[in-house]
Amino acid sequence: MEISFFTSHTNSDRVIEILQDIDHALAINQQRFFEVRGCCDARQGGKNSIAFSPSLNPDESEEKLQDCIVLTESPMTRQDTTNLYVTVDDARAVFIALLDRLTTELGLQPYTSIMSADISISPLARIHPSACLEEGVKISDGAVISAGCVIKRGTQIGCNTVIRENSVIGCDGITVYKNKNGDLMKFPHVCGVVIGENTEIGAGCVVARGILSSTRIGSNVVIGNLSNIGHGATVADDVWMSVGTLIGGHTHIGRKATIGMGSRIRDNQLVGDHASIGMGSVVVKSVDPGTSVFGNPAKRMATLTTGPKR
Repeated sequence: MEISFFTSHTNSDRVIEILQDIDHALAINQQRFFEVRGCCDARQGGKNSIAFSPSLNPDESEEKLQDCIVLTESPMTRQDTTNLYVTVDDARAVFIALLDRLTTELGLQPYTSIMSADISISPLARIHPSACLEEGVKISDGAVISAGCVIKRGTQIGCNTVIRENSVIGCDGITVYKNKNGDLMKFPHVCGVVIGENTEIGAGCVVARGILSSTRIGSNVVIGNLSNIGHGATVADDVWMSVGTLIGGHTHIGRKATIGMGSRIRDNQLVGDHASIGMGSVVVKSVDPGTSVFGNPAKRMATLTTGPKR
């Protein structure tokens, strides 16, 4: 479970006041004090947070969420609840507007709960003078941040990890939602990027920060030059990824997977452990563990060998 938490607390009275100013907020089902620590993804669960669930499953919601303010388009009828349910026309739109106002008007700064409490730059890290590091980053012993890199707030980089020239770690990804009035809204990115140890990210790469769950790159990973990792994606330990690879948001790349040059993997896919993806492939559906795929769209190739021998 991951919660994006705010650096200072607010309570339900202030949140409700903001909600009542938003056109989509129609009703508050009950009034009682809540300590709101941040926001979470309702599908993953959380506590003392703001969440949204357009199509509410009461049993699943009660199991995953505790003492939360939940925006929903389905009225909650059950009484045995620890949460405050707010019925709205467009739950996602209200959630976006609420997060935007909490982080701008109230000045609350979100950080991920899986970020180490020790926010610091190790004196044993090597930071090029031309690199730009925002406040709120953790750079561990032996890490190398090369010329022209930009490391954004909410990024954690493990020991001996190397970020090559002109890479950007922790920028926002592209997330646009069209609300029921037809207006385009940008979903706030309120989580960060967590990178493990002994990993190398090539030159000119982009790793987007997470929206409601952090983007994670494991240890002993190699990512080739000019690659892009989408928001909320996970790259597990020992993955080898060649030049120009594009990974869509919320996709999971399993341990020791090998991805050939110029491959594209769409969002919300699962690439299994020890899987191989051939050069230039376009992956539009999940890849089973230990299998090899190639082509556009990628199909299973039993004899395919990808990447260096490991």
